[in-house]
Amino acid sequence: MRRTKSSERTFDVGCRRWANLRISQEPCAFTRPTGSILVVVLLITFVVGVLGVSMMTRTIRSARTGAWSRDHLVLRLLAESAVEELWVHLQEGANLPGDKTFQTLRTLREGTLSEPYSLPWLKPDSTTTECRTYEKELSGKIVLDPGPGGRSFVRVTRAVPVSPDPNERAGIVQFDIRLTLASARAVVTERVSISRAFSVVNAAVPPLPRLPGPTGTFSLFIGTSERETLPNFCATGASTGPPVFVPASNGHCTRTDSSYQTLLSALTQRFPDGLTAVPKSMTSSVQKSLELFAPASLSSRAQFVTTSAAQLQELFQHQFGESMSSPMNCVVYNTSTDVLSIDLSTMPFRGRCLIATAGPMQVFDVVLADPKEDSLTLVSPAAIVVKGRSVQASLVCYGPQAQGVIFAQKATVLGPIVSAKFPVGVGLSSMELGQCQIGANPSLDSVTTSGSTISSQAANYVAVFAPTPGFMEHRRD
Repeated sequence: MRRTKSSERTFDVGCRRWANLRISQEPCAFTRPTGSILVVVLLITFVVGVLGVSMMTRTIRSARTGAWSRDHLVLRLLAESAVEELWVHLQEGANLPGDKTFQTLRTLREGTLSEPYSLPWLKPDSTTTECRTYEKELSGKIVLDPGPGGRSFVRVTRAVPVSPDPNERAGIVQFDIRLTLASARAVVTERVSISRAFSVVNAAVPPLPRLPGPTGTFSLFIGTSERETLPNFCATGASTGPPVFVPASNGHCTRTDSSYQTLLSALTQRFPDGLTAVPKSMTSSVQKSLELFAPASLSSRAQFVTTSAAQLQELFQHQFGESMSSPMNCVVYNTSTDVLSIDLSTMPFRGRCLIATAGPMQVFDVVLADPKEDSLTLVSPAAIVVKGRSVQASLVCYGPQAQGVIFAQKATVLGPIVSAKFPVGVGLSSMELGQCQIGANPSLDSVTTSGSTISSQAANYVAVFAPTPGFMEHRRD
């Protein structure tokens, strides 16, 4: 077959096209996208860097937050520790004669205080020492103070009267603590303010006007002289007479003192060794003072109120503690009308306490740890039956329905005794009743003092604080 030039050209063009097609289908190294790989690597490096910086920032922030929280927690615990230390100092000094706190709580004037009364001598010294230890661990300086404008850590912010007795009052004590930690990290501040209620109440026989006699006090007080037992004090045709009393002996009486007086000598001896009438000029003031023994007054003045003998026993155990060594300084009122039995023969009583009940009372042996420092006053508006041989307590059975003090056996009562009627005996002969002895506790003084200060009777007023705070505030800066 004969090829022409045109056919040859067509054949050459087809061959070149086929060759070009084969060449384009084979891979070529110089055509790979090297720039995109670099971009991916840079992008991954950037993301990792951002995540690392974010995690580092978060770690630093968490460390700072943890340090801030730790600093505030330490300061808060130290502030609360300071408040508790001040609380202990306040309670210790409140019933310790001679302490500044003791005198201050008993001489605050009536009414709401125009400005808080500072107690600058109460300081948290132990907490201050503890702050020096934490300064090394926290790498900073800790400053402990009462707060802005505060002159004292403890202040009495309120004091109001609670009874006709001007020396009895209730009030509020406030504790203010501010702790500041200055370190290279930051300056943190923690503030704690806590307030507690308190009351100061007489836990003994209420103060009476100075009665005639060598000491101005009494060992036996009879609210009403009846013709059946005390005819010499009753006017002609009258069945009753004025209140009478037996003056306490010089130097008071102690358990081993021979100056105890008997009921027989009270009836047969003349003044000042026997019964004598209360002067008419003093009768109204004496009666007003003895109204503090009325149930309504006792229930409002009491610092503890129980509803049964079992609760009263629990209170004794709580106040004394397991070692029975803690003093019991308070006024207790039992609202139950059941017979209340008091037996402290195996547990010497420490402190100054008044226990009143709404019903009758049976009193067995009562022993004081120290008759010169301790006192116990037992009150009943119905009847007090003495069943112990040695009763180192004051007995008060006074009121319109009171039967008075009743002796079920021959006994010695440290006293004094306040009875609505002259004491009688149950199951005793007249001679045994007459041999019953009465005295006056040397730790008590019923003399009213004039002026704004309280002298020897100050210890009879006990201060009790609320067990839980009435107000609490925590602030941090």
